[in-house]
Amino acid sequence: MKTFFSFQAFLLLLGLCLTARAENPQMTTVQGLIHEQRTDVKSLSSWNAPGDPFYVVESDGGGQNLPLDIVLLPSKHVSTEKLQKFAGHYVVLTGYYSGGKRPDTPLASTIGQVPIEPKFERTPQGEWANADWQVMKRGSGFVVLAIAKASPIKMTIPGAVVDYEWAHASSRLAVLVVDGRQQGRVMVIDAGQTTPVAEFAIPQAYRPRCFAWLGDDAGFLLAMAKPEHEDDVVEDNFYRYTFAGRQFETVYQDIERQFAHVFSIEVDQGSSFWAAASVGEGHPDLAVYQDARTVLMTDVYPGSIAPLFWQDHHLWAVTEAYLEFGFTRNERARHPHFNTRQYPERDWGDVVAYRIDPATQQSVRGKTEMADLQAALDMSHDHRYRAGLTRNESSVTLTIVPQAPQ
Repeated sequence: MKTFFSFQAFLLLLGLCLTARAENPQMTTVQGLIHEQRTDVKSLSSWNAPGDPFYVVESDGGGQNLPLDIVLLPSKHVSTEKLQKFAGHYVVLTGYYSGGKRPDTPLASTIGQVPIEPKFERTPQGEWANADWQVMKRGSGFVVLAIAKASPIKMTIPGAVVDYEWAHASSRLAVLVVDGRQQGRVMVIDAGQTTPVAEFAIPQAYRPRCFAWLGDDAGFLLAMAKPEHEDDVVEDNFYRYTFAGRQFETVYQDIERQFAHVFSIEVDQGSSFWAAASVGEGHPDLAVYQDARTVLMTDVYPGSIAPLFWQDHHLWAVTEAYLEFGFTRNERARHPHFNTRQYPERDWGDVVAYRIDPATQQSVRGKTEMADLQAALDMSHDHRYRAGLTRNESSVTLTIVPQAPQ
């Protein structure tokens, strides 16, 4: 008897969070290019194939940590014949994952090559241990309940994309670009169109760092530096640009600040809250404001922190610090329930997500997965489009992908 085992592929399958139970499947969407494959080549895909030929989608991930190739399983709504018609096309699929079924034949009685995986059992001490090997489940894949052709919009943008962000209440994406001469400009792209609907240049003297849509989508709040000489290191300041005024207005000059260099701005829709993350000597921190009034400031040294987006007037942020016990080191040290033995210092980069309420100045650890937060960053407010960037040597390819209806 011969067996083969691909540890890497096994980990990828585990990364699928393999499946929802058949009686209560978790619906999701996948987008990518469909390919036809045959079962005459031994692979995990052919092991899970529902027939010959079978179809896989070359997924672009969509922030879901998916493997590149996902076996598609037909359903009563989408047949194999219908999948065949979409071969070679970029599609959006709606459905759920199925974990398949483990063959009844024991591994010792199996003839031929089969994929295997560890079999874990509990020891008398109650710990999990690798007891043996077993045949992998068969028929794992994505059950397709709906399929639609999606035509992603791609455009090549010369220069480097410094920042990009979807509008609060429309399917417009703004992109902050800097060319080789450090000349900045902002492009506004309406999803579904191949050319920008608006574009304006940043004055040559300024060096843009980051930006965000204003709460009413009427313009942008930008952080920019204005060095007198090319090698000067100067403080970033805040500027407001509106489509109606068509000029850069200096704002928030007297607000309380942590560090000189601003690397992220997030503005809430429907309130006067906004946040800015800044860094000094490699150490980042976050401040939340209500107009020009400081609401809270963090001290997460020696860790890091970065704001993600506002949701229901709460700010999502990621950090290594235990923000539920306070926003600063002193607050956390004084908290009666903060025990450094129970809550050891997290390693740099071992971030978790928190949902900050600026009104109550409380922070709660979020239960949302990091991949879902990343997907939310790239998704338009109505979930109809998702943006992605591919950085080239001297340009960036922007891809806007239509999403399946929710």
